Amino acid sequence: MIDSVYILKEPYGVVLVMSAWNYPIQIIFSQLVGIIASGNCAIIKPSELSPVTSELMSKLIPQYLDKECFRVYLGGIPETTVLLKERFDMIMYTGSSMVGKIVMKAAAEHLTPVILELGGKSPVYVHKDSDLKLVAKRVVWGKFLNLGQTCTAPDYILCHNNVVDSLIDELRKTVEEYFGSDPKESPDLARIVNARNFKRIESIMSATPKEKLAVGGETDESALYIAPTVYKDIQLGDPIMEGEIFGPILPVLAVNGADEAVEIINSQEKPLALYIFAKSDKVGFNTVVGGGVGMSLSKSETITTPVNFLWDEILKMYEPGSPWSIPNLFEIVVQQLLSCTSSGGVTVNDVLMHAASHNLPFGGVGNSGMGRYHGKYTFDALTHEKPVVYRGQNFESLLSARYPPYSEKNLSMVKWMSSEKSRSCNIM
Repeated sequence: MIDSVYILKEPYGVVLVMSAWNYPIQIIFSQLVGIIASGNCAIIKPSELSPVTSELMSKLIPQYLDKECFRVYLGGIPETTVLLKERFDMIMYTGSSMVGKIVMKAAAEHLTPVILELGGKSPVYVHKDSDLKLVAKRVVWGKFLNLGQTCTAPDYILCHNNVVDSLIDELRKTVEEYFGSDPKESPDLARIVNARNFKRIESIMSATPKEKLAVGGETDESALYIAPTVYKDIQLGDPIMEGEIFGPILPVLAVNGADEAVEIINSQEKPLALYIFAKSDKVGFNTVVGGGVGMSLSKSETITTPVNFLWDEILKMYEPGSPWSIPNLFEIVVQQLLSCTSSGGVTVNDVLMHAASHNLPFGGVGNSGMGRYHGKYTFDALTHEKPVVYRGQNFESLLSARYPPYSEKNLSMVKWMSSEKSRSCNIM
């Protein structure tokens, strides 16, 4: 070998961090750790909607970090607009898709790369075989944490119509178990961040018929309080399904099974998260071989659409000792939703957990964002991997074959040196 090759990891430079108000400390510092570790500098813009923590960070960060490398800027839309006119080497934004488009447009003026974490309507699919009490405990916890003001919070439930009423009963019981008969008095419930967001959520509730209210529904604007609320009999075209809720109201839609759930999920923008609850072997299966989508199969159903294999043959694939063997056939319905939908991340039989692990990348896809971070993935996202070829000032007699004028002899030599057989760098 006449060359040595390696990748030199270098920081991008100055990163603009535009953080959200719902977890103002956690989001900024989880990103800042990766920014520092990768050798970058940062301009930090906390949200003006969480003014107390923003003011605190503006005082504390300069006390502990180099002022030449890390600056905190406070302000609202005018100040943010001015910042976005500057040239940065990377922009990290957490917030709505609407503002994400503004950030991306500003970044495009300087061809600045972006990491956008934008949220979306994250669905929960509940299969009919699920432990509904367990589902309710986990969904109620994840949905009403921070009073629903979490980017990965369950936004709506798609429940098999055989068990939808039972699930709503369990949701009602769990809300009371967690927060008491009067949730407003619970010390474990947060409040809506401000009056504007309160009115936004209240307008969604006002547009939903009262007969669809199953749990909660109480509000108190003076306290910015909205009770944990569940709606039943929701249809896809209802106003509550038009955009991300980002608040403590949870619509439940009845579906016939995984096929209809997939259809509904794919009719929406790609979500930041998808949650799947299923446990037994009596589940639906879509033919996804070669990327095609077939019909739902079960042992008792008659197959009317041509497929390449029958249910019994599918079962053989999962027999003990086969290459496809898995502990439980609930994986079939899980794989159906994984294969036939697109989302930023997935948690099976729980909520939020894929975003809580720093061993996994976190980010959206499509309308829910782009780029990823958390743990080492933050370091990787903020690092330019520069390829380097190190060649000595020798072997010129060998390399001279690449220089004109060309003859059959030196072209043959170049061809050989560019092949895998030569084991040399193919840049002649």
